[in-house]
Amino acid sequence: MKTLVAEPPAEVFDKLEDLCDEYKIDLAIHNHPKSPESKYWQPENVLEVCKGRGKRIGACADTGHWVRSGLDPVECLRKLKKRIISLHLKDVAESGKPEARDVPLGTGKANYAGVLKELHAQGFRGVMTIEYEHLSPQLAEDVAKCVKFVEDFAGSLEA
Repeated sequence: MKTLVAEPPAEVFDKLEDLCDEYKIDLAIHNHPKSPESKYWQPENVLEVCKGRGKRIGACADTGHWVRSGLDPVECLRKLKKRIISLHLKDVAESGKPEARDVPLGTGKANYAGVLKELHAQGFRGVMTIEYEHLSPQLAEDVAKCVKFVEDFAGSLEA
């Protein structure tokens, strides 16, 4: 195992950091949409528990959940620079609505061209997972559109 994605309570991070170092496993803190239960919905909350810690503690940035929380994913990525361990690539139809439905990358409110440009500018080399939380008859087609969007962006960098 290389990375564990979780949302642990702040009071356990000292012990978790010791375990991450001992077992050489990264801990990527995941964000969910803004709610009373979501501790890490904004980058500042993730950065607060990362303060003073080594590189094994960082973020699993979920761009769609930031949009659902009314946040700009590009700005969130900038705030988390050097602390992003992994990503959940997700675009959503509406900003500021926790129940907003997933849509193929580049067709929603997440500014996906800007997201990928920012990750490229940061030199991000971690794991990116296309996450699609909307079941539908065209699920495979929608996820294929997501893959194509990322591949087309990557191809434009080579030109």
